[in-house]
Amino acid sequence: MTIIAGFSSSRQGSAPLNLAAQLARTTGEKIIAAVVVERALPAGVDPIEDEYRGFLASRAGASLERVVDQVRGDLDISTTVHHSSSISQGLMELVGQHGADVVVVGSSSSGLLGRIALGSVTARLVHTSKVPVALAPRGYPASPVPLQRLTVAYGGAADAVGLIATSAELAKQWKVQLRIASFTVPPLTMFGGSIERSTKRRPYESSSRKVETTKRRRRCTARRP
Repeated sequence: MTIIAGFSSSRQGSAPLNLAAQLARTTGEKIIAAVVVERALPAGVDPIEDEYRGFLASRAGASLERVVDQVRGDLDISTTVHHSSSISQGLMELVGQHGADVVVVGSSSSGLLGRIALGSVTARLVHTSKVPVALAPRGYPASPVPLQRLTVAYGGAADAVGLIATSAELAKQWKVQLRIASFTVPPLTMFGGSIERSTKRRPYESSSRKVETTKRRRRCTARRP
């Protein structure tokens, strides 16, 4: 299988490749670092457009090679420059061509360091991709250590689409620990008043019961012949 690390022609920061490298060290998969150059017109229609897109592709490809050289080590990483009508469309075309099972992209440049912010490209990608999309936080550092744990954010209704079951299977394939996290937001205290402690704990306790019920169901399913 293959991991696609996607870049635009204007940005080739190392964060997506650093995360892709950690995934590859966990799964043993190869990486294709891909720059997608957007073009509005098909090749051959406008010679000036073709020349400009060729210049962008050459510059972006050379920049990507420098990033890959810093990360490659013992990993199987190749590079490619792909032309498409949009970055998200181009990445999906590469997924189909190479049989990739995950796409890794970076956070929007407007995000804070260490955090994820969706831009127009990443927002479109996570809502239209046919394969899982991994988002690298801005400035995500390189690490020689494989992934150790997979955390699933559980909201109760999310299990209706098989989130827990799918995550459990993925954790099994990756040979990592699975953690199920559920979050509750306590209500704001209005006008300086207070809320009874038992009332504050109700959402948390309800959420915890749902998580435990889901875990028991998963254990029972796993024991069936």
